[in-house]
Amino acid sequence: GRLEVLKGLRVFCSALDILSKKESTSLLAGIERISFLGHKNLGSVDAESYVKKRAEDGKWGVDNISFLTEKIQPEAIAYIQGEGRLCVMSSLLENSPYTVLEALALRVPFIVSNVGGIPELIDERDHAHVLFSPKPSNLAAALEKVLTEGMTIPRPQSSPRLTLKQSLNFHRILAYESAVLRRNGGIKASALDGGPKEIGN
Repeated sequence: GRLEVLKGLRVFCSALDILSKKESTSLLAGIERISFLGHKNLGSVDAESYVKKRAEDGKWGVDNISFLTEKIQPEAIAYIQGEGRLCVMSSLLENSPYTVLEALALRVPFIVSNVGGIPELIDERDHAHVLFSPKPSNLAAALEKVLTEGMTIPRPQSSPRLTLKQSLNFHRILAYESAVLRRNGGIKASALDGGPKEIGN
């Protein structure tokens, strides 16, 4: 992915600002790390400097903020499967993104904006748990729900509801990721009985 405005970087930062000010104790107190996975692409503004300033100004209270900008796909896949990690995909515009198909195929917990064809990829029973409108207040509410109620691994929409291309892409990605995982020691189980220890955009 890319760390840029259209991928929801500013929305994500603004949502963290909101959470840091909730109640007497920040809801972010239990978060050990916030990670930004993708290539920096904020034009003339350095994405890392931008995020660090937002974190300082917003008083997020999370000391460990990391930028994972050089990982290739297999490395990124292995990373997002780490225990206690929640993927946050806050794009403002999308079609039917491979990132969502990959997350569904890998069965990792995530929340994602409800733009474009994304809702069609996810089982309707899980929409209320993982979909949000890409506005800071809505993302903050989605994150608050995860932090207080625990993470959800959403299910893919049943094949008849997918287009042929979407269905083929999902199964192609699933086969590819399974092969990668076998080479890298298999799938690591995630602890889903509580909130995340790390959130990533």
